[in-house]
Amino acid sequence: MDGDREEPGFGSKGTTPGPSTEGEHVIRRLKLAVAAALLLTAAVVPPASATPAPAPAAAGVPTSAAPSPIEFDAFYNSLSDKCVDADTNTANTNGGKVQLWDCNWQFQQEWTVEWDAITPIKNNYPWPVKCLDADLNHIHENGARVQLWDCNGSAQQAWWYNPPDFSWHNVASGKCLDADLNHIHENGAKMQLWDCNGTGQQRFLLLLYQPPTSSRAI
Repeated sequence: MDGDREEPGFGSKGTTPGPSTEGEHVIRRLKLAVAAALLLTAAVVPPASATPAPAPAAAGVPTSAAPSPIEFDAFYNSLSDKCVDADTNTANTNGGKVQLWDCNWQFQQEWTVEWDAITPIKNNYPWPVKCLDADLNHIHENGARVQLWDCNGSAQQAWWYNPPDFSWHNVASGKCLDADLNHIHENGAKMQLWDCNGTGQQRFLLLLYQPPTSSRAI
């Protein structure tokens, strides 16, 4: 896969749980990962085809009621044991970097999805919040950049979840959210689009620790 990667900008702004609580965090994370995965498997209706139309109605999604925002503390990748993270040095700008980083339960790793089969994925660090966005200039290429951008309701910001393999599919490209395998065990590893293949770098569990109470969630 594309090994091109920018210098990570997280620096010392993140905090990792100290030695006295690290074991507790790991155990809680794994238990909640299983619980969250089961919750999503039961509640999310997979789209009817592998390339769903941007309009929810075309994918068989009920439109009679507005979807409810659900706040998660992390998109957790089990292969790397890291979380999807918004680079705090660039998160407030369009094109802000999205990367893997040690899980630290900070705002830059807190994401909100809407309880729907097709949804934007919002990061709660910038204000106003920004959305997970596929670079439209290269969206049909493997290795296309996944970045932060002002939420605009476009297809490159629409994703759907596939419970059997924990993958997230981008509507505009038909490709999956993917962590650069060349650097997957490093902080700052690139998040990108890649052909969906069911591998560990495309498995993202949602760790639900609290109800959507943050005033920054929407």
